[in-house]
Amino acid sequence: MKLTPCLRKIIGGLLATLLVAITGRVQAENATNSAAMDFGGLDLAQLASVKIDIASIKSRPVREQPGIVSVIQAQEIRDLGARDLADILQQVPGFGMGSDVNGVIGPSFRGLWAYEGKLQLIVDGVEFNETLYGTTQLGHHIPADAIAEVEIIRGPGSAKYGGTAELAVVRVTTKGAAQNGGYGVVTPSFADGKLGMDYNGGFGYTKGDWRMSANAFVGENFRSNKRYTAQDGSSFDMTHDSDIASRMVNVGLGWKDFDARVIYDKYELTDRVNFGMPLPVQEEIQFETLAVMAKYDWRVKDWLTLTPSFTYQRQTPWHGGVAGSTFEDQTTRYIAELSAVVNLSENAALLAGFRYHRDEAVAKDTSFYGVAPTAFYNNGTSDHVCYDTVSPYAQLDWDLKWVNVTLGGRYEYHSEVGGQFVPRIGLTKAWDRFHVKALFDQAYRTPNINIINSPLNVFSSALAKAAPSSEVKSEKTTSYQIEAGYLFDHGFSLVGNLYYMEIEDPIVYMVDAGTSNEGYANGGKISTYGTELELRYTCEKFSGSLGYSFYALGQNTVPVWQSGVSRLALGIPAHKVSASGTWHITDHLNWNLNGTLTAEELAYTDTSGQSKELDPTFLLNTFVEYRWKHASIGLGVANLFDDDNQVAQPYDGGAAPMLLKGREIFFKLGFEF
Repeated sequence: MKLTPCLRKIIGGLLATLLVAITGRVQAENATNSAAMDFGGLDLAQLASVKIDIASIKSRPVREQPGIVSVIQAQEIRDLGARDLADILQQVPGFGMGSDVNGVIGPSFRGLWAYEGKLQLIVDGVEFNETLYGTTQLGHHIPADAIAEVEIIRGPGSAKYGGTAELAVVRVTTKGAAQNGGYGVVTPSFADGKLGMDYNGGFGYTKGDWRMSANAFVGENFRSNKRYTAQDGSSFDMTHDSDIASRMVNVGLGWKDFDARVIYDKYELTDRVNFGMPLPVQEEIQFETLAVMAKYDWRVKDWLTLTPSFTYQRQTPWHGGVAGSTFEDQTTRYIAELSAVVNLSENAALLAGFRYHRDEAVAKDTSFYGVAPTAFYNNGTSDHVCYDTVSPYAQLDWDLKWVNVTLGGRYEYHSEVGGQFVPRIGLTKAWDRFHVKALFDQAYRTPNINIINSPLNVFSSALAKAAPSSEVKSEKTTSYQIEAGYLFDHGFSLVGNLYYMEIEDPIVYMVDAGTSNEGYANGGKISTYGTELELRYTCEKFSGSLGYSFYALGQNTVPVWQSGVSRLALGIPAHKVSASGTWHITDHLNWNLNGTLTAEELAYTDTSGQSKELDPTFLLNTFVEYRWKHASIGLGVANLFDDDNQVAQPYDGGAAPMLLKGREIFFKLGFEF
């Protein structure tokens, strides 16, 4: 079923209206039933009391966090029928998806391409960004069935988390020892007659002072059952040419205040997308990570806790992807960190820390670039490179009578690109039902290994103005945000924010058309401003959410990011509506209906050099699950209307928009013990 743009908008509006109407009806029914009113009040209290520490020193409620924060917990993830982290992020205001090279997709955020080094993904305390370019791969990656909670800072996080947390932080916590049992989920899926299979399982136990958990995921799926049409008009059917193979093992072990974790992750794409022009045959590109982390919370005094930690991470990212290429870089990262939390009083706490990390890379083969491995690094003189980074940081949380104050900052010195300091200031206050926040943050993105070693050092006059230096330095973001929220009676909550974000000297991938030289450089400035709204409702038989986000460009002087429309970024729609409703039909049967509507976006679709307007996208998904004793069975349909789900490049990189899957039917067969 294909929908016209007008009809898509109408259906999207009807979906949003329907959810609000249904919740209003349930509210009216509850008003005549005191027991239901009490239940709604309990849910409201539970929502208000959820405590996390993603932006604060100690755990505190979401509405008191010194940041714009979202939390998605396991029950909501399960009700959605979500299959991976990308499904979850689609329901969060501000987030979108864009495409990069080799069929890879990643996140955009608030009108900015966040995939390359601007969003930090953390899984169980382990930083998941690859270290060559800082990217985060999404789409059939990070299985939803293993996730206990996702916490998100929708805004800068560098002052607390460092140089890949420039625009946002996504922290994933998987099911751990506290479950004292285990689970297994098999998810077959069908689209155009092709079968995908996911297997996910794990367990966790505590015994005395000991605790242990393990999760494992094996996925065999594919990106799309649509055609990819390149800018020159050539095309191919992606159904049998966009395979995704995922492998992930996550093991945690703890004793008293000591915790250790080992994560192995392998994400492999086999497709023909390449850099825009289809390859004649499929080529593999792989991302492989092995990480080992250990930390100890040493409670020296009642008022002092010291936490030393160490992380070892070995990666082989971006391996292959081009015909005849065996390009391989192996990277190693060592992180040693010591943090201290000092309870100054009942109302004040201080966090102070020092982090050292070393990044190493060895070029095993660089046939894709046509240079010998021995000439890949250090200005063509070496096959390896090493950088050291030191970062002292501090944060003070002080709860005063009329306002809670957060003051923080981080200084980072990188052995190649030098140092920078970023501060943060947060003013928050929550009363009985109302809360407000005013936030100022600066953040940065440190150039990663291959960005430092791929400077665009010869450029045409058109690029010379945008890239005035051949040395790549850190980019810097300044952000202003305000938020207000209210918890209504009977289970309603409404939260809204306004923001302004500006990136100075953004790190940009460029190609000099005159010389065909390519590489990275700092150039120009880009800023966005906008708003995000979230309405939530929960009662005994229904829970729902409605989200809206909007951005506009303030300025954009980066040529390869320009769309031809002054207020719209390339490849990122300005408006997004997301909605989800779950009906608890019986104690054993749930039905969820969720969808997203995104406005028109601009993308390069042909060789004319002019961007074209893509139709709005309306994705409607549904999931029904029946649970009994320790077993469950679920049936879902993703993209119910078989709409064209296009993901475009948010930069002028020579690739046309890629169509993701159309209508897809999937089952979830689960067992808990």
